[in-house]
Amino acid sequence: MGTRSLTYINDGVENIVCLYRQYDGYPSGLGKELYEFLRDFNIVNGYGKAAPTLANGIGCLAAQVIKKLKVETGNVYIYPPNSTDCGEEFTYTITTKNGKVYLKVDEIGWGVTPTTTIFTGEIRSFGAFLESQKEKVAA
Repeated sequence: MGTRSLTYINDGVENIVCLYRQYDGYPSGLGKELYEFLRDFNIVNGYGKAAPTLANGIGCLAAQVIKKLKVETGNVYIYPPNSTDCGEEFTYTITTKNGKVYLKVDEIGWGVTPTTTIFTGEIRSFGAFLESQKEKVAA
């Protein structure tokens, strides 16, 4: 059985896209992929020369994330922007501010277990979070 997740890309006011991922949606799977892809991105408003880690606003960044994650038939799907209750165990919300990429990760609780935010901050800090999770598992 897969670890389902939803990834929202938010323009600061509303979600502009939602990606459903059927498997490997846990932080050391999808979270690590997002971190490795987005950690060096700069967000600009207008550009002179394209670069692999440059996005001309959140819409450009959203398109690049889709291009990166959609590599085969199945697994990754575009859902309506505010989708919920898709069997997801994790949600990821990508936003930008002052030229930087931010990430919020929630672990979804079902029934009596509440949803918990397990990370929120600049994407570059997510690498340290992933390392701390490895240490918890090893202990």
